[in-house]
Amino acid sequence: MNAAACYNPAMPKSSKIVVAAAAAVFIALVMAFAGWKWANAAYNGIDLAYFSQAVWNTAHLRPFAFTIHPGLTLGDHAEWVLLLLALPYAVLPHPLVLIFIQAVALAAGAFAVQRIAARSLSPRWSVGAAVAYLLLPTVGGAALFEFHALALAIPLLLFAADAYLEKRFGRFLLFIGLALLIREDVALVTAMFGIVAVFEKRPLRWILAPLALSVAWFAGMIFIIKQFSVGGGFKFFAYYGWLWPLDLGVLGRHLLRLTQLEFLLAMLMPVLFLPLARPKWLLLALPGWLMLAISASGAGAGLIGTHYALLLIPGIELASLDGLAWARKPRPNTVLPAAHVSRLIALVLVTAV
Repeated sequence: MNAAACYNPAMPKSSKIVVAAAAAVFIALVMAFAGWKWANAAYNGIDLAYFSQAVWNTAHLRPFAFTIHPGLTLGDHAEWVLLLLALPYAVLPHPLVLIFIQAVALAAGAFAVQRIAARSLSPRWSVGAAVAYLLLPTVGGAALFEFHALALAIPLLLFAADAYLEKRFGRFLLFIGLALLIREDVALVTAMFGIVAVFEKRPLRWILAPLALSVAWFAGMIFIIKQFSVGGGFKFFAYYGWLWPLDLGVLGRHLLRLTQLEFLLAMLMPVLFLPLARPKWLLLALPGWLMLAISASGAGAGLIGTHYALLLIPGIELASLDGLAWARKPRPNTVLPAAHVSRLIALVLVTAV
C-alpha cells in the first residue's frame, strides 16, 4: 500500500452505495439476531449486563456505578466512552440500544476499509474488501456475542490509519485521541503507529506523537484505575503473574500450544494469510495478540466469537489489504495472466467466506 497515495475522490458513487447497503444489511441482521437473543434470554454473558448497568447509572448521574463488582467500573477499566453512551441511553434506556450502537460502529469500519483499499485497488476490489471486512468472523462474532465498548475502537483505529496513509496529521491525532477514550489498552495499539512510522522513515512528529501520547495515556489511566480499584492495583496484571520468574523454555512451550496455533489460524485463514505477504501493519495487531498469548490461559480459537480478538482487527485488515494489492500486481513470466490471478483470488475469497 503506497502511503503517499491519496484517496481517489473519483470513486464511483455506486461503490459507496454498495458499501452503505452492505453495512445496512449487517446492522439489520445483527439487530434481528439480537432481538431473538433478547426474547430468548440468550444474553447470558456478563458483558451486556455490565455495560447496561454502568451506562444506565451514568445516565442517571451516578457515573461508572455498578453492582456486579465492588466499586466503580473505573476500578476495572478506564472506559470514558461510557459518558458518551449515557446520552442516547438517557433517551432510550434499553440494552439493545448498546447492541445497535456497537453494530453501527463495527459497520462504519467498512467505509474506512473502502477508503484505504481504494489507494491500491480498483473500485470493485475496494468494495469487495469493505464487504469482506463485514464478513470477518471477528467482526460478526463481536457483534453477535454481547456488547463491549472495545468494539467502538475498531472504526476509530481504521479511520486513524486512513488519516495516517493520507498524511493528515491533525485528523490522525483526532482519531487516535477518540480511540484512547474507549479503553486504556487501546493505547498499546495506537503506539504502534509510531513504530510503523519509524519503518517508513516518516518525519519525527509521526513517530513521537503517537508514541508519547499513547505511553502517557496508558500510564495515566493505569494510575487512575489503581485509585478506584478496591484492591489498589490493576487486577488484570494477575493474568500475567505466572511469567515471573521468567523461564524462556516455559514461555516458548506456552506460545506453541495447539490452542495458540488454532487462534492464529482462525485469525489468518479468513484473510487467506495475505498479511504474511506484507506484514508491516501486523505491528498494530502485535500488542493485542501478546495480551492474549502470554496470559495464563493463552489464546484460543474460541476467542474469535468474543470481544477479545477485536484489537487485532485493524492490523490484520491493513496487512491484508497490503497483501492483496501485492498479490494482484502483474508480474512478468508468471504462469497465470494477471486477469486469471485476480479471478483466482476472488474465487478463493468467496470460498473462504
